[in-house]
Order: sequence, then C-alpha cells, then structure tokens
Amino acid sequence: MTGPATAPPTPVADPVFRSRRERWPGWLALGLGTLLSATAVAIPMVVADMMIKIPAPMRLVTVAVGTGSVLDVEKLIVSGDVVVEHGVPLKVTSLAADTAPTNSAVITLRVTSEVDRTDRTGNGALLNAFVDQVSVDRFTGEPKISIPALSAFEPGQRPLATQRAGFQYKFPFDMSRRSHPYFDVISQQDTTLDYIDDHTVRDGIRLLHFRNVIDPVSLATFLPTSGRIDLAVAAGAAPTPMTLFYSADRDLWIDPVTGAVIRLDEHQRRYLATSVDDPDAITAFDGEVHFDDPTVSQMLATAKQARAQLTMLYRDAPVALGISAMAALGFGIRRWRAVRHEE
Repeated sequence: MTGPATAPPTPVADPVFRSRRERWPGWLALGLGTLLSATAVAIPMVVADMMIKIPAPMRLVTVAVGTGSVLDVEKLIVSGDVVVEHGVPLKVTSLAADTAPTNSAVITLRVTSEVDRTDRTGNGALLNAFVDQVSVDRFTGEPKISIPALSAFEPGQRPLATQRAGFQYKFPFDMSRRSHPYFDVISQQDTTLDYIDDHTVRDGIRLLHFRNVIDPVSLATFLPTSGRIDLAVAAGAAPTPMTLFYSADRDLWIDPVTGAVIRLDEHQRRYLATSVDDPDAITAFDGEVHFDDPTVSQMLATAKQARAQLTMLYRDAPVALGISAMAALGFGIRRWRAVRHEE
C-alpha cells in the first residue's frame, strides 16, 4: 500500500539568471542613451554639414522691373537716325534651372535672362539677352574650375568658355560680413562684391547689403555682331567705327544664413563710343531695375523654408535627441541601482 502522492518540488530560480534578467533593461537603456547622446552631438557637427547644400533639382524665376533710356535700334537700322527714347518701361526675366552634370556634390545651373521693353510686343520688345551655364559646388557655392562655364549673348554665337572664381547666382551658407569675389557675366570678369551694412530687416530676417561696381569695359570681344559697328555720327559724315561699352552698379541684399539673394537693385549702362571716355558717346541702354514685389516675397519664403530646415538640423533634432538620451540614461541608472540594491 502506497502513501499519498507527494507534490513535485517548486523549482528555485537561478539567482545569477534572475540578476541578469533584471539588469538587461537597465543596460539596454544605458546603451540607447549613449547612442542618442552621440547622435545628438554628431548631427550638428557632421551630419548637418553633409546635408546642407544647394537643393537639386532647381527651377527659379525672378523678375526685375524699372525704367530707362533706350536707343531705337529699328530707326537706326532703317534710316540711320540716332533716336534715344526715355522713360521706357523695362522688365528683366531670369530663369535658373539645373542641368547636367549635376550630382550629390555639384550642381550645374543654366540661367537664361532677357531684358524687354514692356511698351512693345514681338521682336521689337527684346533689348538684350544671354544664356549662362556654370557648375558650382553644392556645399560652398563656389564655381568648379574643372568644368568650364559657358556664356552666349547673340543668336548662333559659339558659347564663350571661362574659368571663374566669383560667386554668381548662389552665395555661401553662413555668409560673412566682408567682401566676396563676384563674377559679372556680361563683362565676363571676376570682380568684388563689397559689404556695406546689415541695416535692412525684411519679415524678421536681417539682410546683408553688398554692392558691386563694374567700371566701363568693351563688349566687342563678347558680342561679335553688335559689339562694334560703323555709325555715322553726323548727317553726311563717313561712318565711324564705334565700340559698345558697358558698366553697372548693383546692390544685393542677401540672407546670411542661406546665402539667398532677397533683393536686387541694378543700374546698367551701355553706350556706343570711339573710346571708353568719349564725350560724344551715344546711349544704347541706361536702365535701373529692381526685383518686383512677388519676386522678393518668393525669395523670402524660400529663405524662411531653408532656415527652418537648418534650425531642425542644428537645434531641434539635437535637442530632442539630447532630451531622449537623458531620459534613457536616467532610467538605465535607476534600474541598475535598484538591481544592485536588491542584491
């Protein structure tokens, strides 16, 4: 006769296994906190610098308007009469778009720009135009010397190839208050963009004011058809060889954070003369234009959007990750201490 069944003994947990099981959430939290801390530090120091670059693809249209004095070319061609009209309404339309070669480090910009008189239509409206193509570093905005820039000013003209050092259509991120190299496409020369002041504030953005001055220069080399012509300066006189000269004064207001041009004022002059300082020079074009209100608003909106993205990379994301890291580290330390206390 057997006695009553005996209950199986209750298994006793291995104390080493139990200690490890209770510790792993703490170790995991400490590891996660360390990773988040490292990421918070790396984003503004490494990751942000790799991500902050000129966006691609790109398509940007700007419009500048104003008035000026214009030589009536039609009358000059038909009758030989030199007639300069004053108070002519002007419109400068520029389109900047990316083209090949464009990759993660380089963007090639093709810019088409034309100056029209808005009181005429058709062929009589167009005063001058150019197509310019330049490859720039997407991080610095500097032109790539290894890829020749190309410019054309007249129909059928073979593009002029140049190597450039100055900025043109996009200026550096975090632009400093000093002079910068600037390339003037019409005169095909590197010049200087001088810092003036930072007194202008638009929609909460303090803008840096720069000025660029182009002294009179001959355009005969760049305009094979219109850069040098024979013109009778008086009735019955023999035609005199005359050269087309160009000069310009422009003021740019730039967002220092993004390097975007928010406002542009430009005074450009072209004149026919026998020499650069000819007192009897004939005005071909003398106009003052500025970005219209929609263009300024568009540039401000684009700059604000870019600023928000930079703020997220440099401030918001690191702060959020830092807070998360502190929380994870705090939990891990508390958990580790609790387990030690129980032991």
